[in-house]
Amino acid sequence: MALQFIPAVKKALKGRMAIIGPTGSGKTYTALAIATAMCKKVAVADTESKSASKYADLFKFDVIEMDEFSPQTYIAVIEAAEAAGYDGLVIDSLSHAWSGKGGALEMVDNVAKRTNTGNNFAAWREVTPWHNKMIDKMIRSKLHLFVTMRSKMEYVMEKDAGGRTTVKKVGLQPIQREGMEYEFDVVGDVNTEHDFVVTKTRCPQLDGRVYQKAGKDVASIFAAWLDAGIPMPVQVPIASPVDAFADPAIVASVEKNLLHPGALSGTPEPLFGEEGKQTPEAPAASAQTGASPVSTDQYNAFLADVKKLSLNPMAVKKLLVETYKVKSARELSQGQYVELMSALPSLKTKAA
Repeated sequence: MALQFIPAVKKALKGRMAIIGPTGSGKTYTALAIATAMCKKVAVADTESKSASKYADLFKFDVIEMDEFSPQTYIAVIEAAEAAGYDGLVIDSLSHAWSGKGGALEMVDNVAKRTNTGNNFAAWREVTPWHNKMIDKMIRSKLHLFVTMRSKMEYVMEKDAGGRTTVKKVGLQPIQREGMEYEFDVVGDVNTEHDFVVTKTRCPQLDGRVYQKAGKDVASIFAAWLDAGIPMPVQVPIASPVDAFADPAIVASVEKNLLHPGALSGTPEPLFGEEGKQTPEAPAASAQTGASPVSTDQYNAFLADVKKLSLNPMAVKKLLVETYKVKSARELSQGQYVELMSALPSLKTKAA
């Protein structure tokens, strides 16, 4: 068979997200908040004694209560959700597939007893293939998958702002097979203050981010990255912002449609206003690609990044007008939005 390399293309895919944290950190709430913001029809596989249903007044989802946690059962649940037409599945939690009733550890003990060898190492040869089949089913699933995992807990001594010593609960490694977190597109650690700390991601826009009570903010960025059929990441070269608007016609056109009128004239007001404000209705479709334009949540994420990076307004507007041929970030297609968010850090680099 001839071996042939072809150009790599990022296709619209289903997302895989893991949410890891100690008991009481808000893993279930976070998974539901992100999943229901990102998906139209969400199913929940609840291993936590009806804990997910406690949020039924806040989020819309269907639930199945699990009481046996073998890899075969998880595979069956994923297949059932696919067959029922759900586009998102929350597994709360995957730790039970390792250490719960019927999970991998119990399966190993049972195999060792059945064979009368007492040799757990040999028993793993029978159990590991089933665990691998479960992982493969998760990776190849037709659903967006949101998985929670409990983390091992440890208590540490810290001093508060007043100098008093306090005891704080922190999460360590997830309770699952070592390396399980590397199977996901996004991994977020949730702490007892409900901060969602992105510790591993293939999505550049989420890299290194921290979100308080994550939900729509994370979902909008993750969804846009998954839906964009372009190579990632993309770096867009930016010219020096000093002569960014040499053409008076471009200046007039852009100044008329600036998020903050007067930004080019040096008015000492916030360039993009406050997040959540000055967000005009998006057009029905992008004039450039015909794809769905960015949402208000995505637009606000753009504003937040511009503020965070302290970007030069002229460089931002040059990128919008000359590269994307739009007057406002609200007019971008989903693919253009993802590309723009990847390019923003390079604007800061070029201006430095």
